[in-house]
Amino acid sequence: MTLLGNAEEIRQKANFLGLSLKGAAFLDRADPGRRKEYARTYYELPQAQWNFRSRWPLILLADVAYFGTLMVHRGRPRRGRDGLVLGGTA
Repeated sequence: MTLLGNAEEIRQKANFLGLSLKGAAFLDRADPGRRKEYARTYYELPQAQWNFRSRWPLILLADVAYFGTLMVHRGRPRRGRDGLVLGGTA
């Protein structure tokens, strides 16, 4: 399982809720380098090329749904992690 967000904040919430995150990977979508990398992927998608000259892809990638979708598209998840579940909050 790959969890998107600040690893420390997620761990604190999990501890508060009594949940184990053993084996979970963390990916912070706020990481500027990762967002630029994913913005490039967004640009490479044919339907998106019209607006890459703006900062629009970087803005879109602040949204967890866009970021997570591109993470799966790029094959970032490992060990059979090939799906995305949205809406789970704690």
